[in-house]
Amino acid sequence: MPSPAPPPTPTNPADAPGAVPPTGGVPPEDAGPAASPDPRSAADDLADGIDLMLRAARKALQAVDPRIEAAAAQAVTRLQELDSQVLESARQGLEAEHQKLEELATEMGRDIAALVKRVAERIDTNFRQAP
Repeated sequence: MPSPAPPPTPTNPADAPGAVPPTGGVPPEDAGPAASPDPRSAADDLADGIDLMLRAARKALQAVDPRIEAAAAQAVTRLQELDSQVLESARQGLEAEHQKLEELATEMGRDIAALVKRVAERIDTNFRQAP
């Protein structure tokens, strides 16, 4: 009877038996999937945490003081506002950087065009002279 074929050797080192995927400094049990980065913001995570704490308090106490509910809702609203302000600020900063890059590229283009023109003139001048 033939012996079973050995298992295939993984081509990706992360697929090797016992390999630990990179987690970006987070303990593996707390890390998300390695292949897909999380597009959520910190404000979203904090809002989820507040919601989780409220649900746990409701389960444990059967009711939560309405003032605590209101404070939690206000905190979530403020987090979302802060998140949108940060995003808008980042967009404005990127737009300013984009404009600076375009100005720099235009200036460099002019400089390169002038350099090419000077080189072409020198070549033309040197090769037009009679030997």
